[in-house]
Amino acid sequence: MITKIANSQPVSYNAIHCRLMRKKIPLRLKELRSYQNSYLRKNGIISELVDVLAGRVPKSVFTRHYLGQDMKAFENIVLGIEESLEKTLLS
Repeated sequence: MITKIANSQPVSYNAIHCRLMRKKIPLRLKELRSYQNSYLRKNGIISELVDVLAGRVPKSVFTRHYLGQDMKAFENIVLGIEESLEKTLLS
């Protein structure tokens, strides 16, 4: 997952905002992040992983030592949930 993110093209805040405006979707990016995090949590992703994916890396011992080992195992699960989230947003 990290490799896919690292190799992806950057998307600016302005590009996303303009696309939302063109499609007449009155939504702020903050609301999108909140919705995504809630969606992941409701679909079984543990809160520590949601925090890591959102860029909020807690300094707890659990996160630093144990969650890092399972990141590869979470990749397919998270990508599957993200695909279903994308389908719900596009329909």
